[in-house]
Amino acid sequence: MKKTLFLLLIVALLLCACGQKQEKQVNIAASTRPMAQFASLLTEGTGLTVQPVVTEAVSCLHDYTLSVAQMKTLEQAEVVILSGGDTDAFLQHATKGNKWVVDASRAVSLWEDDPHYWLDPVCVKQMVTGLAQELSNIYPQHKDAFVKNLVALNEKLDDLVAKRDSILAGISMQGLVTFHDGFRYFARFAGTEVLAALEEEHGSEVSAKDLENIILLVKNQQIPVIFVEENGSDNAAKTVAKETGATILTLSMCMGTEDYFSAMEQNLETLKEAFS
Repeated sequence: MKKTLFLLLIVALLLCACGQKQEKQVNIAASTRPMAQFASLLTEGTGLTVQPVVTEAVSCLHDYTLSVAQMKTLEQAEVVILSGGDTDAFLQHATKGNKWVVDASRAVSLWEDDPHYWLDPVCVKQMVTGLAQELSNIYPQHKDAFVKNLVALNEKLDDLVAKRDSILAGISMQGLVTFHDGFRYFARFAGTEVLAALEEEHGSEVSAKDLENIILLVKNQQIPVIFVEENGSDNAAKTVAKETGATILTLSMCMGTEDYFSAMEQNLETLKEAFS
């Protein structure tokens, strides 16, 4: 009997140890994947752990609801990094217990109706500079690493700007028609503008009037390509394409599971395909 109890105690201790080993400490929780990637690059070599709150591929976070696991990530985190603007509305009440909450967008001049500034690497450079300073204030023992990593991250962002210049060299773009309202920063980065943006809200359809206006725009300006977001709905775009003969191509908000730099480069290649 004593031997049986002893064995059961050993098993219980092993299970407990395994559970503790699997539970990884989260130093920094970042609201989105892009923000988590930037934070990870800034904290490289420090031993600090970074975890994105939203881990699945999404188009937008307007009506996002946190899961129990995501709430646990927030509870464990010492620092929560917000993307800023209305991107993080779903975190409004979930971060009140955290010691440090950092709004990464404070170093960026945001358009009121579009908080997706990470689609412009020039804005990202401004953001990560401010974020490195915020992290240095919170973790002063790692300041030298943050400064070093910031230089390396800015070099990667400069490389992305250089790739833009190479990929889009000699290409004339008449403007973008998008079926997501978050591509103004990307359009500016690419040297063009958004002529019209139409987004289907979850659970509702685009109005007939809005569709008619887009169709007239595409026809009158002979726009050859319209763009959808990779994780969004393409129903309205298909209707416009059918009426106008425009081709549908896909752009990324970098909110999926792919690497930010790869996704941005692919976006540039998509513009090249559209307007070459």
